[in-house]
Amino acid sequence: MEEKDLIIWEDRLLTNITIIDQQHKHFVSILNLLYHKFEHLASKEEIDPLMSDLVSYASTHFATEEGYMQKYNFPEFQEHKAIHDQLTADLTKLIEKYNLEGKKILPEIFDFLENWLVQHLDIYDHKYAEYFAQIGVSE
Repeated sequence: MEEKDLIIWEDRLLTNITIIDQQHKHFVSILNLLYHKFEHLASKEEIDPLMSDLVSYASTHFATEEGYMQKYNFPEFQEHKAIHDQLTADLTKLIEKYNLEGKKILPEIFDFLENWLVQHLDIYDHKYAEYFAQIGVSE
């Protein structure tokens, strides 16, 4: 039986900023690996390191994106940073819930992150990608 990914990467999600696209793909791969572990009934001890990776990688990635937005004076930087800050707060609450309730909370985390990630990449990240393209940023 073939494993089903939670999120299937699509090129429409590309920003055309190499490091950011690599980070987006890596974040999706962590999320998919976490999902596969859950589907295969992995223990909480096996899942915990992936949860930590997910949170720390999100933080690293947000810092990268925000650095680019500041470097190139993206006019909607503050709004985008506020969205990142809200995700960080929401994810922190979900992780706290996971730490208290265990694996049964994972479907809620998957639903949240799947919806948030695809919407964020498709709508919000494309705003800065379009801006970067207009001003000739190609990295």
